[in-house]
Amino acid sequence: MQVIQGSASRLVGFIICWRVIGAGADMTVIAPAILVYSKEELKQRLASVPSAKTIHIDIMDGKFVNNTTIGPAELQDLPKDREIEYHLMVADPLAFIEKLPGGKNSIFEVHLESVKAGQEKEIAEAVKKKKSRLAWVLNPPTPLARLESCLGSVSQILLMTVNPGWAGQSYIEEVEEKMRELRKLRPGLSIEIDGGVGAKTIPRARAAGADRFAAASSVFGHKEPDTAYRNLLSLANKRGE
Repeated sequence: MQVIQGSASRLVGFIICWRVIGAGADMTVIAPAILVYSKEELKQRLASVPSAKTIHIDIMDGKFVNNTTIGPAELQDLPKDREIEYHLMVADPLAFIEKLPGGKNSIFEVHLESVKAGQEKEIAEAVKKKKSRLAWVLNPPTPLARLESCLGSVSQILLMTVNPGWAGQSYIEEVEEKMRELRKLRPGLSIEIDGGVGAKTIPRARAAGADRFAAASSVFGHKEPDTAYRNLLSLANKRGE
């Protein structure tokens, strides 16, 4: 009887712990998303959001998507006191992972649409060598089934809520079903969304299961980006939405 009670106590403790740290409970993140074409623009954007602890940097090679942005050469001296998400919208993610700076504050976000069959493990190992974290990315049309063989290797997934390539697109509501399914599948997973993120879409995406938000136009489209960032962060962390 004591064994059963002890097991029950441990189970209750686990449930309480899950409620505190699981499902992004108290860790909602707003990451100002930077899509720029020069190092000077990058510096200006970084300086305009001093309150942001996480920065999302869009990297495009003109092959995976039509647009081309700054690349590894311009990203070698990023601030060490911020978490950096490298969103790799590129045809050869391994090459970019090797050239970009790593470290414990870096997250490499890799589109599974750009990954060759069986290459997932190789990419995971490359990120591990950088002492960084890996997040897989899915475009709106890509089914969750694409994650089946590699979901266990990450603690974060990025779901695109627009088709990648350009800022300022409209939020695709249908992706919310993916958020709900993924949250049920992996309750403790960090689920980020990117595309059309703003005051109108954050509450509904959060209700669907998202706990990280890459916000571009809704931050940098304002005269005071840092104020816009702090307002979105406050909104995202409201309870009972």
